[in-house]
Amino acid sequence: MHPDIEQKYQVYPAPAQDMFLQLRALLFATADNDMDYPLEETTKWGEPSYIMKGGTTIRLDWKSKTPDYFCIFFNCKTKMVATIKELYGDTFLYQGSRAIMFSLAEPLPEQALKHCFFFAMRYHKLKHLPLLGG
Repeated sequence: MHPDIEQKYQVYPAPAQDMFLQLRALLFATADNDMDYPLEETTKWGEPSYIMKGGTTIRLDWKSKTPDYFCIFFNCKTKMVATIKELYGDTFLYQGSRAIMFSLAEPLPEQALKHCFFFAMRYHKLKHLPLLGG
């Protein structure tokens, strides 16, 4: 784990730490499955961030303002959140055009998230397609 991400992770409450580790594992599993480039782990705006060549950045974070939820942030200038909302409706809560949120108390919707991560990792190849090809 990137040292800056490790530091950020340490300040999360235990349920958010568990959620972060599950999401991180899901990201790397998605990246290992049929992707052309390695997934880069870094920080952007102080948040754990993941990007792949040809993709758009995926940021993960828990916020004290919404302590019962974990967020996945996307570039607000992409079609990511609009597409996810169209395909997955009330599976997630939405924060404008930049984030999806889900409860720390609920199991992760893994298949939906893998699909979302796939879109983000291939965004520049898919952005011209309706619903990113989904």
